[in-house]
Amino acid sequence: MSLPDSFLRLGRIRTLVRNLGRKVGVADIKEMMKDHASYPDSICRHEDILEPESKRMCTVFSMIMDLEREEMYLAPGGPCCCEYHLIKF
Repeated sequence: MSLPDSFLRLGRIRTLVRNLGRKVGVADIKEMMKDHASYPDSICRHEDILEPESKRMCTVFSMIMDLEREEMYLAPGGPCCCEYHLIKF
């Protein structure tokens, strides 16, 4: 299921990747996931208290997978306030 703001966030990620101008690494993705441009519809999403409670959304976890290295990085909460933990397969 995609929501209208999903396309805003996808566009923002594409812009960040394009502006990077090099191969994207895990550290780059971690920083991108913290992005708050277009708040409250940002990549790192926080509840908009102006919305009715039933329509509020926020990032509850963030996951990055490096399939070549068989590693996963998990942030148990918003990526702007939680550390990523490495999980090897």
